[in-house]
Amino acid sequence: MLNELINTAFSHNDNNNGGTIVVGDFNFPTIDWERWVWVDNKSSCNKFLDTLRDNLIEQHVINATRARNNSIPHILDLVLTDKNIIRGIKFMSPLGNSDHSVLGISCDCSEYSKNFSAAKFNFTKGDYIGLNNALNIDWDIFLDDCNNNIDHMWIKFRQFITQKTEKFIPKVIPFHQNKKNYGKSH
Repeated sequence: MLNELINTAFSHNDNNNGGTIVVGDFNFPTIDWERWVWVDNKSSCNKFLDTLRDNLIEQHVINATRARNNSIPHILDLVLTDKNIIRGIKFMSPLGNSDHSVLGISCDCSEYSKNFSAAKFNFTKGDYIGLNNALNIDWDIFLDDCNNNIDHMWIKFRQFITQKTEKFIPKVIPFHQNKKNYGKSH
């Protein structure tokens, strides 16, 4: 379930130039984050690391985030990104009775602000019958010239889906952008 959620969270990176950040207590105390290996044979750790590798996700926490009494400190709280946007992490004292450090995360989110005012798809106004008809093709014939190269197939498929989405799903300018433009013209 966790791996599926991570796949979903990081699957939208083509539309998200700024990147994705996922932060939380993942509770994998036996992962050695310097070497990206697990020190016990838990398959859940192996699957988690494979999911991160498959999605080209970087883990930024390098110091232990949890320590309790005489137990060995562990890195349990993670900061995961698919782009290099983390500028620093400050480790602070736990709050209240917690035994987890508070993390102060500094990010370069300039890509987010650039992309924030761009036109977005208005999926509620889409012509889904037209889109469905446009996608009703013989996929074997469509991908035949790719010579069974999965990378070429993916690129051709993605370009086709993007082209048809652009044709059948209208775009809308975000409200805050309309408000700025309205003030300038009146």
